[in-house]
Amino acid sequence: MRAAFLSAAGFLFLAPLDAQQQGVPPAWKFYQEIKAGTPGVYKYKLPLEAADEAMPTLADIRVLDTEGKEVPYMLETARPALVIAGRLPDFKSRMEGNMTVLTAGAGTAGYMDCVALETPALSFIKPADVYVSMDEKQWTKAAEGVPVFRQYCNSENLRVDITPVLAKYIKVVVDDSRAAPVPFTGLKARVLPRVPASLETLTAAVISKEDYASSSRLSVRLPARNLFVFAVELAVSDKLFSRNVSVSARSLEDGRLVSKQLACDTIFTTDAAGSPASRTKVPVYAQFQGTDEMVLDVDNGNSPPLEIKSVNVVYAPVYVVFQARSAGAYRLLFANRRAPARIYDLSDISGYLTGKEFSSPAAGGVELNPAFAEAEALPKLAVFGGPIDTAKWLYKTPVSVERSGVQGLELNFQVISRAGRDLSDLRLVSDSRQVPYILDRDYTIRNLPVSAEKGEGPASVSVWKIKLPCKNFPLSQLTAAAPDMIFQRRVILYEAASDERGRSYRRGLGSAVWSNSGRGAAAAYFIGASGTPSGDELELEVENGDNKPLELSGFKLYYPVSRLIFKWKGDGGLWLYYGNREARYPAYDISLAAPELLREEKQTARLEGESGENQGWGNFKLSTALSKAAFWTVLAAVAALLIFLIVRLLPPPPQTK
Repeated sequence: MRAAFLSAAGFLFLAPLDAQQQGVPPAWKFYQEIKAGTPGVYKYKLPLEAADEAMPTLADIRVLDTEGKEVPYMLETARPALVIAGRLPDFKSRMEGNMTVLTAGAGTAGYMDCVALETPALSFIKPADVYVSMDEKQWTKAAEGVPVFRQYCNSENLRVDITPVLAKYIKVVVDDSRAAPVPFTGLKARVLPRVPASLETLTAAVISKEDYASSSRLSVRLPARNLFVFAVELAVSDKLFSRNVSVSARSLEDGRLVSKQLACDTIFTTDAAGSPASRTKVPVYAQFQGTDEMVLDVDNGNSPPLEIKSVNVVYAPVYVVFQARSAGAYRLLFANRRAPARIYDLSDISGYLTGKEFSSPAAGGVELNPAFAEAEALPKLAVFGGPIDTAKWLYKTPVSVERSGVQGLELNFQVISRAGRDLSDLRLVSDSRQVPYILDRDYTIRNLPVSAEKGEGPASVSVWKIKLPCKNFPLSQLTAAAPDMIFQRRVILYEAASDERGRSYRRGLGSAVWSNSGRGAAAAYFIGASGTPSGDELELEVENGDNKPLELSGFKLYYPVSRLIFKWKGDGGLWLYYGNREARYPAYDISLAAPELLREEKQTARLEGESGENQGWGNFKLSTALSKAAFWTVLAAVAALLIFLIVRLLPPPPQTK
């Protein structure tokens, strides 16, 4: 169990800025004016706009004084400490009438904020009271009538949350008047080293709510991005329920929307233990980096969906602590994605500043910087590399770039199928100059729907012929849909290949067992491919035995996708060259900047049109009628010349006398 709140100090940034006096540097997109009435130390809560627009680490926050010079500052915010709920020593259990009394000591005094009961009992529900003490003589009630329970449907609550209170001993009184006692084997408590920092609660916007057969999903919009959320609280109209709720963050990563589960807990409202009690708060303790989208999944089981009225989030605000050497208007700057983080040694003053109360300056509204101009990404990284002779490359495809900056170019399957297996022959070229890149290999998986025809054969075996979009297709797996019926079939994926002598043989690519026990058909059945097919057709063999043949549908090909990451700010044409079996991996200096490139926001570069043939001598092929006619003409001429030479070299026939 995690929790415990610590007031943590952030970073201190100080560096000269190339800005005019009282001006706002063009690299920062937003600013806010804050006014110091008198010289002194001030503590200002960052607005939600700053959390939304600044970097997730807040490394781009700057404070300028009345002369436009940067002012040292410290960020102070609450963060959870990884305090695990530990088992308390000196545990004792005894019966007092219709009560089970559990006691334990924490060893040393601390701020307790929850207690958890340990029991092997499988099914029960009982109300519990919690008491705390410093000397085991004077007890103070911290919670009353909280239901602790465990049900066969995997729903349980053995934790009692209390308001953080300084204590050394804890006592839990379980009411057994309504049901037989159950054994308890221990107590756990979370003991915080200090008083938790203050948090704030905001209302989030519920964008949509979808109810499914056994679950509900809520899409929620947080008040800002990058918030560090301590808990999510649901306002529910239902008076009697118990549900498992998971909290996920939904964000855009490399052009893909991904969901990451951050927390999961049980919420409930009940009076089954004899007194009304509820817990509708899910602890999260995580930052929603770069996103304000939250997804709540509620497991309803066989119960009807909950009526959720609203969703609130408990978050940790961030404060800027700085010293105003003179009264006047200061400026808070934020939203510069390339601002470097500069850290000061605060060991001498952080203990004095952290957690202290200081005056709050008056603040104006957040303003857009009219002189904003985004700084260049990695200015010391050269766009162009060395020269290149592209004569040996067989193919080239134009690359479209809309904006300057760091680019991400996704390679389609046409390129992958014609390039070398290890992709070592890829080159980005502009005006006979290489454009250095780093290869982000297999960074995602794509799928492609395809058609399949059922071939002729015996009833015991079904063969499906699948047409691939090209030869050497980079297949990783094949999926298909099957009817919702009880079955089990062994399937084999292969291609009809030819050896160097032209003899045909079956080249196996993979095998699997597809089955359905009658509890519902899978969305799709898959079979992995252990190699790359050389041709453009596959065959899927299904062993039916003495059963009815399966009618398959919805065939899809899955293939890995790699991409090139590079920097571009030129106006010239850009081409991707590939198809040179002799090429080796390029050695670019850009690999030294790989971590920075991966962190940068990437513009989307695209391959335009079909792959074209390069006009170098390495691309000589007999692909047209004219080239074939020329070939046979030259071959006939060479044959005639050889016959002529052979005739000339033969000795003359003997003359008859």
